[in-house]
Parts: sequence; structure tokens; C-alpha cells
Amino acid sequence: MFNWVKVFFNELDEIIDRDFRCYRMNFFTLISAFIVLNAVGGVLLNLHQNTENLKDNYKVRIYLKGNPDEKSLNNFEGKLLGMPEVVHLKYESKEVELRELEDDLGIRLPKGNNPLSDSISLTFDGYDKLELLRQNLDKEDSFIKEVYVDSDQLENLNKRIAKNKTVIKYFFMGAFLPIILIIFGLLHTNIVKHSRDISAKVYIGENKKNVLKPYYFISDAVFIGSALTGTLIFLNIYEVFRRDFINYDRDYILSSTEQMLVLAAVTTFAIILVFPFISRKIFRIKGDKQ
Repeated sequence: MFNWVKVFFNELDEIIDRDFRCYRMNFFTLISAFIVLNAVGGVLLNLHQNTENLKDNYKVRIYLKGNPDEKSLNNFEGKLLGMPEVVHLKYESKEVELRELEDDLGIRLPKGNNPLSDSISLTFDGYDKLELLRQNLDKEDSFIKEVYVDSDQLENLNKRIAKNKTVIKYFFMGAFLPIILIIFGLLHTNIVKHSRDISAKVYIGENKKNVLKPYYFISDAVFIGSALTGTLIFLNIYEVFRRDFINYDRDYILSSTEQMLVLAAVTTFAIILVFPFISRKIFRIKGDKQ
């Protein structure tokens, strides 16, 4: 009843004994490849998050006329949020702005002397929407006293975001995809290098599916083991690096280890699911021609 199990393990032992050095080399090479893969993924994730954080700085400040009552202010804020280019807004009363100004200057002004106006900090959706935003705000002149736009700051911000997007694109194409291809090549080689032995066994009448089982088992075991090992090594290195880097520069925010774990898990899981399937498909097509 369990004869096939015995045959399977005997074949497994024979393959491992014959090609142990090769599998060992592939195992450690794949560990290195997965460390690099996760490092590249970490760079891409941090660049993406940095880009998204920068987008929150597309802002203009609106200074309001007079002292609008709460109902009028709520209606005006509703109009602003209804504009498709507006992401979110933050209202600040002139009293709050005066306190912030006093804190910055280190002085205290008499309570009756407040020349400031109530204001709204408006975050909008991209540099290309600035002109449309201006046109829409011009229609609200009954509420708006002045719209302050730091054109130089917004232009520099747009250049930084465009640069990040370019780096992400070329880093993905120039580093991430090649590492994926290297991993796939190593995985597929584990099967293809035995094609002559497999073809000979099939030729003498052995069942092709049973012949392939031990080769697939070893290949998948090496692949999954190296993927998990490489990922865990990277996460430990990343945690140490992140902690030291943040202590060195607290103004720079790196993705958390938990975020990196999710990225590594999703990437590794996708590769483990997809690559063995592709490798089997390729070999089966070749095997049908033998």
C-alpha cells in the first residue's frame, strides 16, 4: 500500500546524495537573493511612503474676511471640500495664530491687539491642480480676504515628488525585476538540470508524474527554506539599521518593521505560489516533446 512512499524517499535520498553540493550552493545563493530582494523592496516601500507624505505638503493658506459665524464658516468649508481638487482642510482662528506667533517670537501682545485673520490651511491634489484651485477660490471672494501661495515651495515640492517617482520606476525595473528573474532561474535550474535523467526514466516506462515528484519536492523545499531564511535575516538586519538610523536622524521616518514584514510576506508568498507553478508548466511542455 505504501510502496510508492518507500520508492519516493529512496529516490529522494539518491538525488540528494548525488547533488548535495549543488543544492547547498543554490540554497545559500537563494538566501542571498531573498535578502537583496527584500532590501530592494524596502527601498521602494520607503520611497513610496516618502512620496505620499510629501503630497500632504501641497498647501495654500486662505485668509478670511471679518469674523464669520459658525454656520457660515461650516457652509464655506463644505463648499471647499466639495471642490474635486481639495483633499482636506484645517481651520485656525486668529486667536490660535496669535498664540503661535507669540510662542515663535517669545513675546506676549495685549489681548486687544490682534491684527491677524482667521485662516484655513487647504491641502490640494497635486501641483497640476493649482491653477484650477485658484480659479475656484476666486469665485468665493465674499469670504476670502487673501490666498497665500508659496509658488517656489510648491514647485520644488513637485520636482522632489517627480524625482522620487522616477527613482521608484527605474529602481523597480533595474533591481527588483532582475532579482526576481535570478530567483526564478535558480528555481527552474533545479528541475531542468535533471532533464536527461528524467527523460531516461520516462523512456524506459516509468510514470512521468511519479518520476518528477522527488525533484519538485527538493526544489520547493530548497526554495521555500531559502525564502523564509533570507527574509528573516533581512528583517533582523533592517530592525537594527532602522533603530540606529532613527537615533541618528529623528526627522527621517523609515517604514516600520511590521510594514516590512507584511511586504516581505506578501512578496515571498506570491513567489512561492507562482514560481513553482511556472517551473512545472515549462518543464511539462518540454517533457511532452521528449
